[in-house]
Amino acid sequence: IVNAGTTSCPWVTTIPNTVAVFTVTATNQFGCMVTETISVETYEFDAAVVDTVYVCAGIPTEINPTANTDLTYNWTGSDDLDDPTSPNPTITTNLTTILTANIFGVNGVDTCFAELQVAVIVNPLMMLRTDPSSMNICEFEPVTLNAESDTDADFIWSNNPDFSNPFSMNASTVVNPMGAETYYVLAIDDLGCRDSAQVLINAFPLDFEMVDEVNLCEEIGSVEIAVLNNDDLQNLTYNWSPTENIVGGTVNSNPVDVTVDEDMWVYVNVANQFGCELLDSTWVNYFDLNNIVTDISATPDTIQLGSGETSQL
Repeated sequence: IVNAGTTSCPWVTTIPNTVAVFTVTATNQFGCMVTETISVETYEFDAAVVDTVYVCAGIPTEINPTANTDLTYNWTGSDDLDDPTSPNPTITTNLTTILTANIFGVNGVDTCFAELQVAVIVNPLMMLRTDPSSMNICEFEPVTLNAESDTDADFIWSNNPDFSNPFSMNASTVVNPMGAETYYVLAIDDLGCRDSAQVLINAFPLDFEMVDEVNLCEEIGSVEIAVLNNDDLQNLTYNWSPTENIVGGTVNSNPVDVTVDEDMWVYVNVANQFGCELLDSTWVNYFDLNNIVTDISATPDTIQLGSGETSQL
């Protein structure tokens, strides 16, 4: 008993985790007396919480991992807790907030109580960016990829969306794409927060061919010229010229029929869906036999051959 034992409400001290029994005798002015005993059970009230918790935006995070599970908790200050009555609830939030923990003694008895606060601080968004974000190239050539974020971070580059088998651990790396290639980058800050991005590179040099030259006889009138597409993944478009020499098809079709009245080049501008363009051409040799040969005859004009016989014309 700390103070005088003759008061109606004395202060007492006890030993934790033990039961102390106190006896009190009450006497009134008429000399009447009654004696009672009071049992006081003392336990350790460890109501400490983690005062500051750093979390990643939108990532479930425990806020009181060292909680005393023998105590009773009631958390307020956020609707983003999975269980406000848990000693160690999980919060999923994008906003920095202050939580209040109302902590009661063992089995919820009200002889011990603490009101403590926890600051939940959301790490700044990393804002991961890549340069380029995407790219179309018309040659098989090296491309430099760059990643950066608004916060300090480590970077991982991989050809796989799960970031297995990474090929670079640097912010900048060089790749050699062929065809449609997707590269994935993962950024991790000092808290372990993550952000990811991807870069699509289409490397599709034009792959087609056409004949170097064709012959056109005036008597035939026109000749066909075609572009042969060697890559099924490329959708080609065409623009032929001179337009006045296109007599079959259109200036945008393939193949086309052309007519000429002299030796000349026929051009075609070929483009694919990735913006790659190339100008190619075919030389047309023009022949007008009426101007070259004025008189044609054969002597004799009739030959009779027996079975198995041959003749020289």
